[in-house]
Amino acid sequence: MMKPDERTQEILDLLAEGWTREEIADRDGVGWQSIAQHMRRRGYCWSKEQQTYIPKTDEPEPPSAAAMQPSTQKQHKSSECSMSNIPTSDKQQLNKGFSPLKKWANT
Repeated sequence: MMKPDERTQEILDLLAEGWTREEIADRDGVGWQSIAQHMRRRGYCWSKEQQTYIPKTDEPEPPSAAAMQPSTQKQHKSSECSMSNIPTSDKQQLNKGFSPLKKWANT
């Protein structure tokens, strides 16, 4: 992975200091989605577990101890970075440019 540019490094540094994405976005006068998009375009994804951006990988993150415990609450994957969590049939559709909206476009 390339060395982060100045803006990317600033976001990573602020998160390391305890800022939230929302606080960074408010400071900069943008929505947190703009921060997320900036980071995605530079090869990062959000880690819910670490509460920061991490470099994207094709390997799934190992499950945390908390994720291994049974729960009645809906569980989310700890990694939003990898397509390895997407079923193969869905990956094939994504790779073909499938859009559910096309299904109804001709009706």
